[in-house]
Amino acid sequence: MKAFIDPRMVLLDVDGVDRYQVIRLLADRLIEAGYAGKGFVESAWEREQISSTYIGGGVAIPHGGVDLVLHSTVAVARLNKPVDWHGEPVFLVFMPCVKWQDKETAERVFSDLVELSENPVRLHALRNVDTVEQFLNEL
Repeated sequence: MKAFIDPRMVLLDVDGVDRYQVIRLLADRLIEAGYAGKGFVESAWEREQISSTYIGGGVAIPHGGVDLVLHSTVAVARLNKPVDWHGEPVFLVFMPCVKWQDKETAERVFSDLVELSENPVRLHALRNVDTVEQFLNEL
């Protein structure tokens, strides 16, 4: 998955946020970089209201409408303090921005994220690296 993530989309040590602010921060970044179209923030928040995107291990994977994806990548926020995500503490947020026309890639991204959420050793490493490069190497 690390080869799939644009390093510009990885934010380490994000402070003072709630669930909506994290979604907005990542979605805005994707829009500004040309990966997603306008409305991605709202579609991701609407999706989150339907059911939680918490997948375990302190990881959430909010995502917006596939019709708003222009180019595929994943945005990431590592939080300094856990955020309450529908009653679960989240410190690592991955926002997949994946074109579903490439179904194999989309399935692999979601599968990799679930696998990561079940690996406490890798999660610990991701929490403790200092640079984006180190973060991507730990994925």
